Amino acid sequence: MANAKTAVTNDMLISELQNLLRLTAFEQTIAAVRRSQAATSAVADELKANYAKSVERSRLLADAVRQAGGVPDVVGATLSKAGAFLQTQVNQVQTLQGALLGDLALEHQLRERTRYARTLAESLGHAHLLPVFERLEVAHTATIEWLEARLAEVGRTGTSAISATPVQVLVGSARRVAALPFGVFAATVNRGSSLLSRGASTAASTAASAAGTAADKATDGVQAAAQTVGSAAGTAVDAVSEAASTAAGTVGQGTRTAAETISESAQAVAGVVGEGAQSVAETVSESAGTAAETVSEGAQATGEAVQAAAGAVEDAAQSDVEQVLDVSDVDEDTPPFAGYASLSGDSVMRHVRDSEDVEHLREILAFEQAHKNRKGVVGALNERLTELAGASA
Repeated sequence: MANAKTAVTNDMLISELQNLLRLTAFEQTIAAVRRSQAATSAVADELKANYAKSVERSRLLADAVRQAGGVPDVVGATLSKAGAFLQTQVNQVQTLQGALLGDLALEHQLRERTRYARTLAESLGHAHLLPVFERLEVAHTATIEWLEARLAEVGRTGTSAISATPVQVLVGSARRVAALPFGVFAATVNRGSSLLSRGASTAASTAASAAGTAADKATDGVQAAAQTVGSAAGTAVDAVSEAASTAAGTVGQGTRTAAETISESAQAVAGVVGEGAQSVAETVSESAGTAAETVSEGAQATGEAVQAAAGAVEDAAQSDVEQVLDVSDVDEDTPPFAGYASLSGDSVMRHVRDSEDVEHLREILAFEQAHKNRKGVVGALNERLTELAGASA
């Protein structure tokens, strides 16, 4: 009997959006930590821009949750940030390539979850959410390509535009030291085996030579040939015995050296891990205290700011509309997001009607006016920006 089909519900979409919101908060913390590992100023700027975009993606996802009828999971996002911070500390005992592979796995998960959420939105008829998922997928694809390029650098040259932390360098060295005894042991066994093989070959060659000599001298005397063969056989036995004894001694010494080196390496790694764990505990404790103070101060400052803003809203309404439509201070040469130039006018206008991000819309307006300057697109942008400015006032 076939299983009954499970209907697609709005709760499924909201749940997936909440998962994306928590994972994006996790990604945001990872991006902030990676900025400190940039090997060049250009890479530092790229990582800074990626962090800013992750903050923007969190805002877009929170708006999408509201538009789908849910409430953004602020607590879960905060816990995800704390978990990401802990993971970056634990990752100090990973190699650089291990940390980058972890980042790459996170970006793949974000992209695939975005595609799944988009499918849910299409099934439920939430067409106004599709531009959000398009932007998220483009952003995660670009990040995946960037991380793959960094891993390729490590694979080709052993170095990357992202530097390993001192602890990661130390752990890598410790692993190489730990692996050294096994290499020595294997080389010792291989040399011993080769020595045995050469000894056996020498013995066989000597015996064959002696047999040939005996045959040549058979006419001179069977007794002399027999004595020559016996002497050769004795020499072969002595050579094999000596080779086996030498190999056994060499293997035994290599085994003892390997055991001693492994023991010392294990003690060194255990010490590093212990110190790293203590550092993580102290850092988390300090961060918790700082976060509590910041929240208290932020709450007080927010109350004061709300009171001040209430008195200024009426006077700023008209000015806000004019300032929003004036894009002379916006960079007109940089596309507002990847793939914008290939979008049709209808696609852009649908995106404009669904967006609530004023700064993002101003970026689109500046770029559109400086390049294609499509009347329908510019008109839709002016209308939407005026609407949002009036609503905020």
